[in-house]
Amino acid sequence: MQTKLRFSKIIVFAQWTGLTSLSLTIGFSFSLNSSHPDGLFLIVSFMLVAILQWAIVLRRYLNNVAWWVYVSAMGFLLSFGVYYVLDQVTRPLWIGTGLINSTPTIEVIRNVIWGAIIGFTLGLAQWYVVLRNNKIRYAVWWVPANTFAYGICFGIALEFYTLAKSARWDAFFGGPLNMSVIILGAVLASVVVGAITGITIVWLLRDRIVEHGKDNMPHLSETSAAHD
Repeated sequence: MQTKLRFSKIIVFAQWTGLTSLSLTIGFSFSLNSSHPDGLFLIVSFMLVAILQWAIVLRRYLNNVAWWVYVSAMGFLLSFGVYYVLDQVTRPLWIGTGLINSTPTIEVIRNVIWGAIIGFTLGLAQWYVVLRNNKIRYAVWWVPANTFAYGICFGIALEFYTLAKSARWDAFFGGPLNMSVIILGAVLASVVVGAITGITIVWLLRDRIVEHGKDNMPHLSETSAAHD
């Protein structure tokens, strides 16, 4: 029985990680490989992630979980607004110190900060509206988990994009290889988000996953009585 229940957690983790990674990979790949990256494909992929998370995983364990899709969309759009405001406020500081576009390291830090803002806003909305109201123990950890995951994600994806578009790389390789580098970065970045949030959601829902697994197993008492 314990083995089957443990297997249930693995299945939930695999479903969550797989659907999240695949959807974000598609979004990053199309968005960053377009001639004028505008984030449209990324927005659509975030919506797809939320819908699949709701339809395949969360609706089995949470109440009123249809709100997950709505708050994910609103949280993601809000995060763009928050980032834009912060970027405009802090840009004079970056320029005044001569740090903006000065070194690759600074650009990586800016990308990580951008991703962390998106992850924080998204995680906060999902926690406050859905997880908190379902009285999930330690649910507040969902916020830092998303902050960390998306910070690393955007750092990786945009670093690979910068590499593929660099003048030196483009002069030697270019073309299809550039696209392959961007897609590789998208895959790695998306798997990071899928794995970190997958581990976190399984940990938060562990009791409910176990209860759901028990409800879908044959009654052990009846099985034992049949053997007796």
